[in-house]
Amino acid sequence: MRAGSIASELGLAPGDRLYEIGGTRPRDYIDYRFLAAEPVLEVRILRPDGEDVVFEIEKDPDEDLGLEFTEDIFGGAGPKRCANRCLFCFVDRLPPGLRPALYLKDDDFRLSFLHGNFITLTNLTGADHARIVAQRLSPLYVSVHATEPELRSALMGTPTAGKVVSQMKKLIRAGVTLHAQVVVCPGLNDGEHLQHTLGDLAALAPGVASVGVVPVGLTKFGPATTPVRPLTAEESERLLATSLQWHTRLGGFVYPADELFLAQGRPVPERSFYGDFPQLQNGIGLARVFLDDLGRTRRRLNRRGPGLRGGPRGRGEAFPEFLVVTSGLAAGLVEQAVKVAGEGLGRSGRVLVVANGFFGPTVTVAGLLSGEDIARAVERFGAPTRDGATPGPVLVPSVALRAGSDEFLDGLTLGDLGRRTGRVFRASGWLPSQMAETLEAWAAEEPAVGKVDHP
Repeated sequence: MRAGSIASELGLAPGDRLYEIGGTRPRDYIDYRFLAAEPVLEVRILRPDGEDVVFEIEKDPDEDLGLEFTEDIFGGAGPKRCANRCLFCFVDRLPPGLRPALYLKDDDFRLSFLHGNFITLTNLTGADHARIVAQRLSPLYVSVHATEPELRSALMGTPTAGKVVSQMKKLIRAGVTLHAQVVVCPGLNDGEHLQHTLGDLAALAPGVASVGVVPVGLTKFGPATTPVRPLTAEESERLLATSLQWHTRLGGFVYPADELFLAQGRPVPERSFYGDFPQLQNGIGLARVFLDDLGRTRRRLNRRGPGLRGGPRGRGEAFPEFLVVTSGLAAGLVEQAVKVAGEGLGRSGRVLVVANGFFGPTVTVAGLLSGEDIARAVERFGAPTRDGATPGPVLVPSVALRAGSDEFLDGLTLGDLGRRTGRVFRASGWLPSQMAETLEAWAAEEPAVGKVDHP
């Protein structure tokens, strides 16, 4: 319960269950928000001990009750699952033995509305469509990949995938705004097929508000017979050129993936290129967000002056060098952040680029690094010290950890890595300002010389 909220004033606590609002049982967080918008409410709560309590509430219209939930979908039903058999599905290319949640393929319009998850529309029922319209669930995010019916059906492994254009038109007529993505598989939906798809989607504007163009990402666990392969460098260049041509022609609308710029060593476009960042949920524009934050962080640290605050004077030897873990794709950006943080904080830092042995070398995003790959890289790097001082911390991207925990996708934890390598590990946000704040917070803990911290 949020502090100071209506729920807090009523004495609601973790473990209480919301049963009904106004006699209606909410199916999910969306229902809760709609039902709770009324100024006069009757809310039924079930306590963990079985007590059934009804609260009568008067509040301002649209004032939130302040309830927080462990799941977006209530009643244990979970999200709607994806029944497609896409040729390039990342989940289908995961190795066995990982956490069960990693194998969940959601294809739920509710999560698309709430979190920007991309859906395929292949499992959208008449009742789903009616609810989207009635509750004005807009915008939604749609994985299109191709608009030619036979091609899309082949890519997604289901005949129902071919009617995506008519489904999108129906939603647009009902007032729903859509954002689309096209995952490009070389030799399958690129070239003239991509031109056809972008033309069809442009014809649906402004109902379709943007299109993200993303090269396919594959793990080493794909079936040997798959026709899908990564793009070559030449194909990547052509894909970026095509996307930029459409972007220029339409004054936006089509947005190429950040990795197309980074992998080719091209400058990241200025902020104006991305408008209101309509494809940020797709990771498009994150590099520009990073660079803008880098500039603000540099200015903040320069105003404050050099030197880490919070630790005792003369303890610099306890903090000889910090490491920042990243993947190959983002290494150039992270190098800039480490330089700014190091100069601003009066410390030395280095980037530790970790190759993805877990999924394979073609997976180059930091969020998919495993604990084992990071541990091996840190062991190879070693732990240089001066005068017996504790090595500086190793910052790992928090996006590589399971939400709300310190566990990597392979089950190792930050503590496991600390015990194994003798280094201090800290999870950090991906922005330069978050890296600097993590370093400052660690320094404020004033670690004793020679102490190894195991989170």
